[in-house]
Amino acid sequence: MDSHPGEQQEAPAYRGWVKVDEDALFKYYKEEMGIDEEDAFYDPETGLLYNLDGVPISSSRYPWMSLSDLGFKAVTAAISDLYARGGTPKLVMASIGVPEPGQALDLVKGVREAAISYDAKFIGGDTNKCPRGCDGWVDIFVAGIPLRTQPPGRSGSRVGDYLVQVGVAGLGSAALHVYKGEGDVSRYPRIMRWSRRPLLPGWYPQVASHECVHASIDNSDGVYRSLYLLAKASGVGIHVDQIIFDEEALEIASFDDLASLGGEDYNLFLSVGEECLELFLEDCLGIGGECWVVGRIVEGSGLYVGNRHVSAGGWRWF
Repeated sequence: MDSHPGEQQEAPAYRGWVKVDEDALFKYYKEEMGIDEEDAFYDPETGLLYNLDGVPISSSRYPWMSLSDLGFKAVTAAISDLYARGGTPKLVMASIGVPEPGQALDLVKGVREAAISYDAKFIGGDTNKCPRGCDGWVDIFVAGIPLRTQPPGRSGSRVGDYLVQVGVAGLGSAALHVYKGEGDVSRYPRIMRWSRRPLLPGWYPQVASHECVHASIDNSDGVYRSLYLLAKASGVGIHVDQIIFDEEALEIASFDDLASLGGEDYNLFLSVGEECLELFLEDCLGIGGECWVVGRIVEGSGLYVGNRHVSAGGWRWF
């Protein structure tokens, strides 16, 4: 993803496609169908949530990861978007492209193990053989059921809402920081475990589907970028007072480094109504959840940390 999505109003001109990010690439077609810009699509006719997510192997697999680990992580990435909309996964499918059959078996092993961990059924998929030395891939499709009739999405934040962080951030971003610096990740066991096989708490959908939640997003592409997209979708500003990072992550990277990097943390950020914040926090605590008030939704646009305006940052492909 690019840090600053294009504002194309016409179908993309592919001669300039390298300047088009994921949001802009599909913007025209989603608008044509009247579909909101959400990662997980809710279909009111079937009452189901759907998501498709994919990764190239070469740039998504750290040196300390097996292909089975990558398959597991790819499922978490896809399910994270369902969790953000208060949905529980039911079906998982995979599309895999690798040079060797053994590599496909390793990836599928991780995909199946992840599906079991999320209490979903792995029902197969598709395989392709790509030439030796190619940049292989794994794509994950998930289908699930929302826990409320109108599942929350990125839009819906209201001025005066509280920004609530669900789950600790930083482990995925710290892993990317270590990788870029060619550090020794074995010194940081929590970071290594998370970067290999991130497993999201089963209570996430319950919190995200709470009646007091007006908008939500998962933090898969970086804290600043996720909050930027949340603000942009509702045409509001976000003022951040704090972000709760894992202590081990803060040992190796600064607040801004962790917030700017797009390292697959997969925690959630929610916009919660001012009138029922206390009820929301009580209910979150009651199910054993971890929820912190970390900011406010304000008039205007953009993202502010303290008195500082910050750019989106985060992960980018094109």
